[in-house]
Amino acid sequence: MSISIHPGQTASTQLDLDALRSRLADRTLVLCFVTIAAISALDTWFAVANSSIMNLEKNPVCLALMQLEPQGFTCFIAGKSMGTLMVLLCLWALHHFSYKHAKLVTWCVALFQVGLLTYLTLSDPLFYGLPNFCLLFQETPDSIWVLR
Repeated sequence: MSISIHPGQTASTQLDLDALRSRLADRTLVLCFVTIAAISALDTWFAVANSSIMNLEKNPVCLALMQLEPQGFTCFIAGKSMGTLMVLLCLWALHHFSYKHAKLVTWCVALFQVGLLTYLTLSDPLFYGLPNFCLLFQETPDSIWVLR
């Protein structure tokens, strides 16, 4: 669909709404991909920087990768990077092959990553002077969600 800005103007001054929508969708897709990759990298950095990560890690695959090399994190970093790359490649393939719900899937993965970032940020009691958010999800005597 093309709209002329002024009748009688040349074709070079026409506004092409479809091209504008396409560029905006491409930028949104890039923003989602960058968000997913950046939060994954930050999660990796948090895991490597935290000395007690073995006690806190919730993902069984990441925990198994950490246990392969208890003194270092080479297997964990490589595995997490490969996993993130595979997710991004799958999302790209959904868009490339014009899957009907590709945008929805990409947005959901990006929003999940934002939720993960929120959880990681709020689970550190030193940030913002908040209570330890991590305790909400643990069944310990300190947890406010202990089932009795």
